[in-house]
Amino acid sequence: MKKIKTEKFVPYWTESRNISAEYFRNISLLEKKMRKDLGNDELEFFWCDGEIAGIGTTDREMELIHDTELDRLARDEKIKTRQ
Repeated sequence: MKKIKTEKFVPYWTESRNISAEYFRNISLLEKKMRKDLGNDELEFFWCDGEIAGIGTTDREMELIHDTELDRLARDEKIKTRQ
């Protein structure tokens, strides 16, 4: 395999950084909306290994709701709305 000059990667690196920054901005806005809509300033998305693994509170007063439970409820809701 031929060597690729490091400079060739810069546009892709820059674009990946921009995409990542936009993603985290959107997640932050969604988290703020969730807090406002549900009336709890402590709500947050819980992260594990670089991805959202559930929802909990910063003060840890609320039991963590894991992604598997939220996915199941979302799937059930989707099925219910189709009927």
